[in-house]
Amino acid sequence: MASVFKSVRTIVQEMCDDFKAITGITLTPDMKDNTHVIKFYTDAGALSAVYAKAERVRNDIHPQTSSDEALARHLVALAGHLQFGYH
Repeated sequence: MASVFKSVRTIVQEMCDDFKAITGITLTPDMKDNTHVIKFYTDAGALSAVYAKAERVRNDIHPQTSSDEALARHLVALAGHLQFGYH
C-alpha cells in the first residue's frame, strides 16, 4: 500500500506549481527569501503533520504496524463483540 505521507518540501513544490498555474509566476522551494514561499513553508509544515497523522492512523489498522494504544483499543472492542455473541 502506498504511503499517504507528504514531506514539507513536496507540499511546497505542489504549492509553487499551483501558484504558477494560477498567476503565471514561477516560484521554487529554494526561493526562501520570497514572501509567498515563506508562507508556503509555514502552511506546508502544518499540512505535512496532518499527512503524518493520516499515515499513522492508516498503519494502525494493521497489527504489525499499529501503535500499542491502537492495538489495545482494538482488542478491547473485539472482546466486547465476542462477549455479546457478535461475530
